[in-house]
Order: sequence, then C-alpha cells, then structure tokens
Amino acid sequence: MKIKPYLFTSITLLTIGTINSSKAQTSLNTQYQNVVEKANNYQEYKVINQNQIKNLWKNTTDSLQSKQAKLNQAQSQLKKQQSEINQLQKLLSEKDNSLSTALNTKDEILLLGFIPLSKASYQSTMWGLIILLASLSAFLIFRTKSFRNEALYRTKLFNDLNEEFKNYKAKANDNEKKLARALQDERNKLDELFRR
Repeated sequence: MKIKPYLFTSITLLTIGTINSSKAQTSLNTQYQNVVEKANNYQEYKVINQNQIKNLWKNTTDSLQSKQAKLNQAQSQLKKQQSEINQLQKLLSEKDNSLSTALNTKDEILLLGFIPLSKASYQSTMWGLIILLASLSAFLIFRTKSFRNEALYRTKLFNDLNEEFKNYKAKANDNEKKLARALQDERNKLDELFRR
C-alpha cells in the first residue's frame, strides 16, 4: 500500500512537470484531456489531482486573460482605425467638395463680372451675339448702301433740277432783258413820235 501513494505522487509530479514544461506547447483542450485521462477512478467518479486542476485553471485563466488583452488591444486598434477612417472620410468629402467647386469654377465664366455662366452657355451666348451683330451689321450696311444710293440719286436730281433752274433763270433773265430793251426801244419810239 505504501508503494501506491509513492507511485501516485511520483506520477502526479511527473505529470505536473510535463504539463508545466509543455504548457506553452499544448492547448487547453489537450491539458484537460491529460488531466481527465491521468485521473484515478474511484467508483464512478474520477479523482483528479488538485495541482493538475489548479494548473489547468491557471492556464485557462492565463489564456483567457491573454485573449482578453488581445481583444482589448484589437478593439482599441479598431477604434483608432475607425477614428482614422472617419477623419479620412471627412477629408475626402472636403476634397470632393473642393474638387467639385474647382471643376465648377473651371467650367464657369463670369459674364460682365457677376453673371455666372457655364462655358457652353457662354460660347452659345457669344456666338449668338456674334451672329446677331453680323446680321445687324449686314443689314445696316445694306440699308446704308441703299440710303447712299438714294441720296446720290436725289442729289443728282437736285443738281439736274438746279442746273435746269439756273438755265431757266438765265434764259428768263435774257428774255427779261430783251423784253426790257424792246420795251425801252418802243418807249423811245413812242417818245420820238410824240415829240415830233
């Protein structure tokens, strides 16, 4: 009977030493299986060494604490990354707004310094004005030419009429002089007749 407790103690110490040395190498599930397999049976119960169960508990809590620390670190990093993502999204939206403003400004021209127009509208407006002014200029040139021709025609008519009037006046003046001379000659003849 004395051999059994020594044997049990030596197996237990050997198992604990093995568990401690391979703690980093074995998983919790493997450690649990080792504890259960190496436990002694007493009737329908398993008798488990307290040191083994304490080591299993310690390893389990260490694993949980390690996992919790990693989880906390991951959550902290996730929050930090989420904060960075929010800042980058804000910066991106500002850049998008700046870009759209720049594109609108690039595609926009101020007519008369205060009327904003897109370049296409500006070009349409300018070409419309150019065509309108060209049409108006052509119309005015045509009308001016027509008025000039009419003025030249009227001037020629006036000059012809003026020349005709001058000729008529000269002829009328000559006729008047002739008639005045003839009248004077007749008066002189009458005076001679009465004097005689």
